[in-house]
Amino acid sequence: MEVTKNGVAVSTAPRKITNETMQLDFEYEIAQKLTRSMYEKGMISLDEMNRISALNKEKFYPLYGDIM
Repeated sequence: MEVTKNGVAVSTAPRKITNETMQLDFEYEIAQKLTRSMYEKGMISLDEMNRISALNKEKFYPLYGDIM
């Protein structure tokens, strides 16, 4: 599958959607919402939010993580 990321075409393998991948995607979304909330409340800096978001992508491997 080919997608566009920042104006550049990127090839990525399609992912099979299973209960496990949907659960990981859900957990990623919750983690991201918590991270954004912490940033908005001034609990973490923008740099910390970006680093945590990168770790969330690695841990939960969201469905569209390859194009984020």
